[in-house]
Amino acid sequence: MSFGLKSGKIELEPVVVAKPEEVRKEPEKEQFQLKVIVDHREKPSGILTLFHDMNIAAEVQTLEFGDYVISKHVIVERKEANDFTGSIKDGRLFQQVRGLKELYEMPVVLIEGNAFESGIKYRSLLGVITSLIVDWRVGVLFSHDIGESAEYIRSLCYREQVERTKGIIVHRGKKPEPLHESQLFVIAGYPGVMGELANRIGLHFKTIKNFVNATVDELMKVEGLGKKKSNKIIEVNTAQYKPKKE
Repeated sequence: MSFGLKSGKIELEPVVVAKPEEVRKEPEKEQFQLKVIVDHREKPSGILTLFHDMNIAAEVQTLEFGDYVISKHVIVERKEANDFTGSIKDGRLFQQVRGLKELYEMPVVLIEGNAFESGIKYRSLLGVITSLIVDWRVGVLFSHDIGESAEYIRSLCYREQVERTKGIIVHRGKKPEPLHESQLFVIAGYPGVMGELANRIGLHFKTIKNFVNATVDELMKVEGLGKKKSNKIIEVNTAQYKPKKE
């Protein structure tokens, strides 16, 4: 019932109630089985149990790159905070990213935990993250723990497999990559060189050969390349190769 005001008097007006057969029923939501391919090295994390609870069908395989294949376009590399910062220090990160980009259009790096407590300088860490997003066109996500990581992966699966209906494919071969990405990868492999600095070096020297043959004074003409970094680059280019003994 509703209240209406007529001639100064409050009167009750009848409310028209639809008959049960006239009530429009909402269509039942279709149920979808989400799927994800998981690298076998992720099993100890306990995420497979979480996937089971989320009704996600997980298939364990040995993946050449990445940890979770979401679709033929999307793959996720999960890194705990210490592993993420460690991969920056030893140069693994951009090697892994390059492998992901060779096979998948949209790789995602999922950083689990607080990487900003690792001892790496704040701005340096921001520089790496910025390079992943801007230079490499790689998505970056942050999660607090394995549970939140599983939720991110579930959300990615739903987006790709239901909303965009992309098939799930593990890429084994390598697709051709733009030449400038290969050049950027070489330059970014030098100590202290990453992100926009690597791009500035490429634009300044035009070729890898010019960069490798540059003197300290020539290197220091690039904004962001001080004497310390320039000397380190010269050292890498001129020192005798000595592989680490096992």
